[in-house]
Amino acid sequence: MKATRKAVALASVAVLGITVLAACGSSSDEATPVASSPTATLAPSSATPAPTETSPIVGGDPSTWSPVEITLDMNGEKVKVVVGQFALFSDLPANTANKKIVLRAKNKGVVDITQQSDTTTAGFEALAKGKTKIVVWEGKPKSKNATILMTITVKVKKYNPDAPTQ
Repeated sequence: MKATRKAVALASVAVLGITVLAACGSSSDEATPVASSPTATLAPSSATPAPTETSPIVGGDPSTWSPVEITLDMNGEKVKVVVGQFALFSDLPANTANKKIVLRAKNKGVVDITQQSDTTTAGFEALAKGKTKIVVWEGKPKSKNATILMTITVKVKKYNPDAPTQ
C-alpha cells in the first residue's frame, strides 16, 4: 500500500509538471490557467470546487492531493500536514560524488522519509498524528564535514473531512 501511495504522489507531480510545461509551450494568444503553487499547509475547504476551477486538492484522500512544497527558505518553519499527505523538498542541491543530501526525522513513526537520488526528489509521507523535526544534512550526519542545510518541524494531524479547515 505504501508503494502505491508513493507512486500516486510521484505521478501527481509528473502530471503537474507536464501541465505546466504544456502551458508554457502553447502558441495561443489566450491566457492559459496554471495551477497555483502549493503552500506549506494544504487542507480541503468545505466547499467543493466547480469542475472548471483549478485546485491542488483532489478528493477526500490526502494521498491524492498535490504534495506540499518545502524549500530551503523555509528553514526553521513549522509545516502542517495531515495523515496520508506527501511533501517534497523542491530545491535541495544535487547529490555529488563527495556529498549526499541526507534527511533524518527525530520521531520516526510520524513520517516516512524518501531520500534524494539521481532520479527522485527527497520528501516524506505523513504516517501518523504527531510532531517531528526533520533535519536536512549535506553529508553523512555523523561525519565531521557534514553541515545542516535546514531544519523544519512537521506537525501531522488526523484528516477530518468534515472540518471547515484543517
